[in-house]
Amino acid sequence: MTSGVARKDEVSTPVEAVEGKPPRLTEAEKQRWMEENREAFAAYDAFVEKYGVFGDEHRLFLMRFLDVCRNPAANGKPGHPIPYLLIVQGDYVAVSTSRIVVPLARPSAADLPIRTIMPTIMVGAEPFIAVTPQMGSVPVTRIGAVVGSALEFRSEIRRAIDVLTDDF
Repeated sequence: MTSGVARKDEVSTPVEAVEGKPPRLTEAEKQRWMEENREAFAAYDAFVEKYGVFGDEHRLFLMRFLDVCRNPAANGKPGHPIPYLLIVQGDYVAVSTSRIVVPLARPSAADLPIRTIMPTIMVGAEPFIAVTPQMGSVPVTRIGAVVGSALEFRSEIRRAIDVLTDDF
């Protein structure tokens, strides 16, 4: 049993681990993970190429973590309850055919949002509810153009996902 005092030659424990949170990856660890999984990403993309993603054709364009994108299902429908999709897939996950998204609903459509897991974020001057319980994978062909970013709401969105996935 140790005294709880680290010696000079001991490796220190990241603060996140002490607080019960998994430690964040360093940039070098992210790069190593990407390299270690390069073949797996290629195999996944080949699988999707062969079998498809919900039967759609594939198109590639850059969408980044917490980008707000148009929901093509809302095109031409003013007042559509879910006009936007929020990209919550990490940038370093090199899957090119789909993204993990959270629907962004108008407050009038979300009724009574569930505290903590359905945060309110702003798109321009208009509030929207991040309907995190409906998070899912969507083919990139079913995601519209990027119209903004929700980076300023990163902590609320991460917290919602963490609570939803029992990682808090």
